[in-house]
Amino acid sequence: MSNSRKPDNGKKKSDGKNFVSQLNPPLTPKNGVCLRVLAVCRISGKNQDEKSLDDQENFYREYLANHTTFPVEITVVKSVGSGERLDRDESAEIIAAVESGRYDLLLVEDLGRVYRRIHALLLCEDCVDAGVRVISPNDNVDTSVEGWMVHGIFAVLRHEQYNKDTAKRIRRTLRNRFLQGLIVQCLIAGIIKPPGLKSDAELQKDPQYEEAYDEMFTRLEDEAGFPEIADWFNDIQLSVGPYCRSKRWTAKMVRRIVLNPILKGIRYCNDKISVRVNETGRRKSVKAPPEELLERFCPHLVFIEPERYDRVIALINRRNEKHRRRLVDGVDPRKNVARMVTEFPGQLARCGTCGHLFYWTGTADQKMMSCSGCLEYHCWNAININGPFLQRKLLDGIWAEIRSLPEFGPQFQRLVAERYHEATTKKNASKIAKQKEIARLETQIQRVMKTIEDYGEPAHFPTA
Repeated sequence: MSNSRKPDNGKKKSDGKNFVSQLNPPLTPKNGVCLRVLAVCRISGKNQDEKSLDDQENFYREYLANHTTFPVEITVVKSVGSGERLDRDESAEIIAAVESGRYDLLLVEDLGRVYRRIHALLLCEDCVDAGVRVISPNDNVDTSVEGWMVHGIFAVLRHEQYNKDTAKRIRRTLRNRFLQGLIVQCLIAGIIKPPGLKSDAELQKDPQYEEAYDEMFTRLEDEAGFPEIADWFNDIQLSVGPYCRSKRWTAKMVRRIVLNPILKGIRYCNDKISVRVNETGRRKSVKAPPEELLERFCPHLVFIEPERYDRVIALINRRNEKHRRRLVDGVDPRKNVARMVTEFPGQLARCGTCGHLFYWTGTADQKMMSCSGCLEYHCWNAININGPFLQRKLLDGIWAEIRSLPEFGPQFQRLVAERYHEATTKKNASKIAKQKEIARLETQIQRVMKTIEDYGEPAHFPTA
């Protein structure tokens, strides 16, 4: 969004006060004619009032009208997203605009409008290098004023701490309300959530599911498997519940129901927590520490008596123990590893009958592969393949095809030489880039230390 306007050149308001208050140093365009301004507006999420973006833009226009007599061309970058995110499209747009050297001023209400991280200060340094002045009125940051970095350092620290403090307050509130039964999350099939529900005391059990879940545990006690129970649920046309995308029961869905302690009346919360991936600012869900888990007993939601529930779960665990992965130093070797990161040809080989992928499975002392369609009872072809044997056969076949290619040796050597040269070039370029980054950071540290020395103890630092 870009437009131009010319303020009233220092004219007085009707109350007699000066309309223009000059900054020191004053705002001056590079071309001496028109002040080109890049203004940044941001709100954190869609739940916030989008009118706030217009309010921020209006604030910038009033600020410029009150602080310069030059004609102004404003480009406004508006975005909706977390200030922790570094990979927003708007961030790339701001960086490209700064590097273009076209703008005289980057105007932000506070540095948190750009990032709520230390990267906001790094952007200010990039602006200084590009000859773009940065003004953040709420943070008392003006890169044309000596000592601006001190204000910037404390501003970015404050903005990041605001995020953490807000998260702690929200977390404290949610924990307390869950323990009081005031928060009701997604529920399993069989629990009725009345409209306008205010607490979990108003939840009800569906009698149809009471009978079905009781029979399910009876079949589990008789050593039935999850796929068999899924088939039975589909035969009796038991609804999967309102939160499922699939309209038919599967073994995985049954397993989730069986392992959910809500069947014995225990609601739980904080099984997972989110952590920030610093490279991008995005968040990912990980297993929460045991001390974070919250539990709340709701007697009116008991489908299976707790003693029976615990006994059947222990029975299932013993029955499936031989199929579990062996721990390495007490840790699951596949913990936090994506499913696609697997040994060849896992998740690549497909069944010729049903087309489903083959997964590594079997007991701990065997390396077998099974058709996922068979495992989930979608296909009758119950075939198992010896994984190492399949690997050898595939490699032999691939190598035989390679050897049959004409002039394979010379061409392969040429390709290897090209890749080696390319990798070496990239490595050298990366080394040079890292050396430049180290030099830049060392210069930044020296600037910060000199500024701290000039201003003395933190108590004497200027405040925003």
